[in-house]
Amino acid sequence: MILVMQGDGARLSGLARGLEAEGMNVTIDRGTDLNSMQKVRAAVAEVRPEAVLLTAQWDDLEGCEADEARAFTRNAEPAINVAAAALEFGCLPVLLSSADVFGGSGGPWSEADPPQPLSTWARSRLKGEQFLLRAAKHGLVVRTGPVLEDGLVDLAGRLSGDVVEADDELVSPIGAVDLGRAVAALVEARAGGVVHVANGGAPVSRADLLRAAARALGLDPERVRGAAGRSLPQHELRPRSPTLHTDRLAKVLKAPLRPWSAALEEAAGASIERVPAPEEHTGAGLRAGPRAEVEIFTPHPVATAYGTRLNLANGKEHCARLITLDAGKQVALRKYTRAERTFHVLEGKVVLELPDQEDEDHVLRPGRSVTMPPHVRYRMSAVGAARVLVIWAGADDDDVEA
Repeated sequence: MILVMQGDGARLSGLARGLEAEGMNVTIDRGTDLNSMQKVRAAVAEVRPEAVLLTAQWDDLEGCEADEARAFTRNAEPAINVAAAALEFGCLPVLLSSADVFGGSGGPWSEADPPQPLSTWARSRLKGEQFLLRAAKHGLVVRTGPVLEDGLVDLAGRLSGDVVEADDELVSPIGAVDLGRAVAALVEARAGGVVHVANGGAPVSRADLLRAAARALGLDPERVRGAAGRSLPQHELRPRSPTLHTDRLAKVLKAPLRPWSAALEEAAGASIERVPAPEEHTGAGLRAGPRAEVEIFTPHPVATAYGTRLNLANGKEHCARLITLDAGKQVALRKYTRAERTFHVLEGKVVLELPDQEDEDHVLRPGRSVTMPPHVRYRMSAVGAARVLVIWAGADDDDVEA
């Protein structure tokens, strides 16, 4: 059994067919919040798979540049949670990554070549690789070039205009079905580390790949206008000819993968699995008790070793405190003994550690909350400057050093 965690429907359906063709039973999980260690653990515990394949990614190049924190949240942090769950339940953690982690000097690249990512998107993908392999020494990272999804969804979207510019940089495509076959072979062999996966045949330029996709989809290939690779917008964010050596994969496969052109033709004719877009998880809502008289304090921040503490409200039913954490600072190990508390992040990113419940550590970003029962030890640290609202019931302040 292999558990495939999240991703878009078109890519998942192709992957699943490839895995199943090699005799793998497949469970697809589209709903788990991958930034919650507790929820990832629960999903893995329910299935008890042989391997967990993490495919989720935010591949918006411009979006990642504009929101670096979100890029690392979406592309890097889930790898920690998947690796931890895989270690606990004795399964192989597998991360789907990208050839774009390489730099500007040009491929083909082998697994031994040092990555030199040029964009926030590529840096966040590389960080995910590092997280997975550090947390699980036996983990597997599968790097690919462009994935040819059912219906050629990505390429079809790029062909929507009358004239489409594409560069002459070479890439190593992989059909989604062939990617599933390759992952199945690697899981069966209990491969670890980094493995490059691509279809057979010579690498192809991005322009020629788009032209081939246009022909397969019944569109005019002449709408694709070739351009020198480094002359297009965002060329500084893309690696130069990120083609891949696949010698390590060849040693594992029972038979070579077909040429990319055959994979493209099949993908163009495959029906697209329509699934709703995954929800953007915002964490647990703040829980409010019945209405009660609340004393609102005039803000007078108190300096602390980690930043400032500001009591906002104190009442029989509701209390509120605003904590400001300076970049890299930490609230020392503490616990509270009476009421449950809700931690809600207003700004920045916070790591909330629960030493006695390792599987329930949380990485909280703006808009995320976690509510914890009493008698729980916690430590809170900031990734960059952060502001956290803490809410609890009862006027007594029973937060003490642990």
